[in-house]
Amino acid sequence: KSAEPRGEGSGNLYRARIRANPEEFLDWDKPFVEQSPRIQELLLPMLKETRARAEEARASMLAKGPRQGAGPREMERLEGYKQPMAPIEQTLGENVYKQAGLPANTQAEGSVRSSKVLKELGIPGIRYLDQGSRDNAARIADNKRVLDEAAGQEDIGTQAARLQLEELEGKPLTYNYVLFDDSLVEILDRNGEAIQAVRTQAQLEPLKVPEGWDKVEPTPRTPIEGEEVRYY
Repeated sequence: KSAEPRGEGSGNLYRARIRANPEEFLDWDKPFVEQSPRIQELLLPMLKETRARAEEARASMLAKGPRQGAGPREMERLEGYKQPMAPIEQTLGENVYKQAGLPANTQAEGSVRSSKVLKELGIPGIRYLDQGSRDNAARIADNKRVLDEAAGQEDIGTQAARLQLEELEGKPLTYNYVLFDDSLVEILDRNGEAIQAVRTQAQLEPLKVPEGWDKVEPTPRTPIEGEEVRYY
């Protein structure tokens, strides 16, 4: 169904398809143990290497001790180095991404390095819960806390928490995606109009297939009514 006419300067709505399986993306919000088997296989060697470097650096800092005249912040940091690092299995996807970019002098430099490392490993990008699912996840955690604190005792509050928990857990999670390679994006339509028709109307050359798309395994998808789906 075509979109309603849009006024001048009102912008456009595009619909696109990502030529990659969702399970191939690093999940920003999940611990490493809950990442897909593919992600675990690709990233475990890197995490072990960065973990070894981090532990070596921590040991070196502790051996040197605080600098003369060190302030409370430095002393607190050194105390933190005495605590064991969290197991790799508990490392969130956000921190997995950050560790992939080490060593780096700035956060921006680390982000560039992280994206480059993951792309070279064959990971197309990251995904993270959108605002709606993030809110639902927080409500799920709150209801679970209510039930845990109730310790098996039933009242109106726990019954309401259980009902809401069942409802929230039944809703599918939805995500935002960040790609390291924009050639994996196929724009399907603009404002409900097939993109090839839009280009013809604008007297532009037909879209050419980007190099390498023939090597990308397509993700199966059920066509919407009236849509013909083609994979290059």
